[in-house]
Amino acid sequence: MNKVKRWRYYCDYCKKAGGNKAVIVKHEERCTNNPKRKCGMCTFLELDQKPISEMLNLLPEPEKYKVFYNEDKTAYEFHLLKEAMIEPLKKLRELTDNCPACILAALRQKKIYTNFAEGFDYKKEVQEIFKEHNSNQQGDLCY
Repeated sequence: MNKVKRWRYYCDYCKKAGGNKAVIVKHEERCTNNPKRKCGMCTFLELDQKPISEMLNLLPEPEKYKVFYNEDKTAYEFHLLKEAMIEPLKKLRELTDNCPACILAALRQKKIYTNFAEGFDYKKEVQEIFKEHNSNQQGDLCY
């Protein structure tokens, strides 16, 4: 029988883990939970990354919208937060030049689930960016 020890590396900001240190180091640098993150999407889109503190200041405090619906105050919902997110999300889009990674980072660091940010779909917005980028690249092919 063989016995092998293998190192596991974990992101300090989220639950991501892996066996390759370089991959986790790169992830950690760009992790949306990292308050000092370097935005890869802003780099790709050639945008100036805005400070996370400015983004967080635009968003409402989710705790303000916590509504308990049982006696012992354990079960609650944030039904008012969805409405309160409409204007801040518009301002956040404007501040970040519509960078989906920065928007997601601000929401995650403020602990606001994306389903409360109506009209924001990270996966769809990233797909659109790459689809547009790839269609622009088609004309530049050299044979």
